[in-house]
Amino acid sequence: MEWLQESESVRVGTRADIVVIEWPGILRLQATAMQDVADIETLSEVDSKTMHKLRCGLARAVPSYLRGQVVLHASSVAVENRGLIIAGVRGAGKSTIAAALCARGAGLLADDSTVVDVRTTALMVDALERDHWLGEDSRRVLGLSTEAEDEKVPIASSRVAVACPLNVLVVLHTHNEEKVVATRQRGINAVRTVLDHAFRLPLRDRALRDCDAFVGLAKTIPIYNVYRPRTFSHDSLTELAIQLEQLLVGGLVGPCCRQVDSRPSCESRVETR
Repeated sequence: MEWLQESESVRVGTRADIVVIEWPGILRLQATAMQDVADIETLSEVDSKTMHKLRCGLARAVPSYLRGQVVLHASSVAVENRGLIIAGVRGAGKSTIAAALCARGAGLLADDSTVVDVRTTALMVDALERDHWLGEDSRRVLGLSTEAEDEKVPIASSRVAVACPLNVLVVLHTHNEEKVVATRQRGINAVRTVLDHAFRLPLRDRALRDCDAFVGLAKTIPIYNVYRPRTFSHDSLTELAIQLEQLLVGGLVGPCCRQVDSRPSCESRVETR
């Protein structure tokens, strides 16, 4: 085994054509490009929900990455066969808005690990997961049962999609305003946005290939920073869902948006009326 990257919490190594990701003393994931789902070996007792999440998400995403696909830490849904990726930091609301969009007719593609096939002419988002992972607050604002414990639990999606073309990538942020604001990212800012949310492994043959894939993705699809109210309510969640549907179908033009900054060199900014 050759360890390529090590920290107290996780280490990554290779053995022949096998990539190993190990959480010391907890579990070990082993994958090759030939697999559909990576092998998981537990090194101590791991709860069933964590194992279910790993098998449905990361264990399927890592082999895809090894085959040359792009993996993003993001939720994704399909609206009328148009793929929407929703990235953001932990707690930004990715799973919550994905569930809200599915309640409005979208189909779930992935909850946490989104795979984009960049090897085809049309970028395709793979269908990996069937569950939204939602905490108590998210379940409450979505009108779902809150009887379960406070931590995130898997909730079967109301609709599940099949792989579809990617149309838009958004990154969720929170702000102190009551309205939703979307800012188009262009050029190096768009590439940096993809890089910030991409899954990468320290493999010697992947750095340049990853870079080319990220640049190609950023050049091909529109990428937005979307700012939502800091606290979700039913109304603000519905408004955000409408805004994202509009960005997916019509870009910056539509009844929910108005362009307030059209500087061509950097970014375009829209906000709800």
